[in-house]
Amino acid sequence: KISEFDYSEFVPTIDKDISELVSKFKSEIESIQNNYIKQLLKLFFDDEVFMKKYANSPAAKSHHHNYVGGLIQHVLSMINLSKTIAKEYEPELDIELMIAGCVLHDIGKIVEYEVKAVIGYTVTGSLLGHIPIGAKMVEDKIDKVDGFPLELKNKILHLVLSHHGSQEAGSPVIPHFPEAVALHKIDDCDAQVKNSIQVK
Repeated sequence: KISEFDYSEFVPTIDKDISELVSKFKSEIESIQNNYIKQLLKLFFDDEVFMKKYANSPAAKSHHHNYVGGLIQHVLSMINLSKTIAKEYEPELDIELMIAGCVLHDIGKIVEYEVKAVIGYTVTGSLLGHIPIGAKMVEDKIDKVDGFPLELKNKILHLVLSHHGSQEAGSPVIPHFPEAVALHKIDDCDAQVKNSIQVK
């Protein structure tokens, strides 16, 4: 029966142990001191079904990290880069806000893409795109956290909405504060470098 097959066996898969990446990812969430950010992330990732889907998602259909496990690898790379950037500009950059942005910026891709015999777009993904899908997912979870500060909510949503850097690149808004500028550059850097490695 087709239902008995694991589609990930037929598409490219990360050459690392995904369970180890998940462990590192969860450690990053647990290390966050801002209780509102931690609650928000745990609403997503304490759900093991959601965690598995996120961990097995590609970051793209083509170009960078376009394989099973690509999204979580991309996010962990971005977190590492964020720590380096934040340390350079300390204390002006809020590293925990940046980590939240790294984790959440592409979360809509788990709805945008589906992994079958190939990586493809879902109907919802084709019609809406991962940025508005992700913003809606994040806002819905934020609204479940009692007393979540409005300023923090707006900043996190802005990180998701602005991470492509320009309207021409698909973001409805451009980055308006330092963490958003940094997140866009970090996202682009990791994507471009990884893509150049993959096409060598």
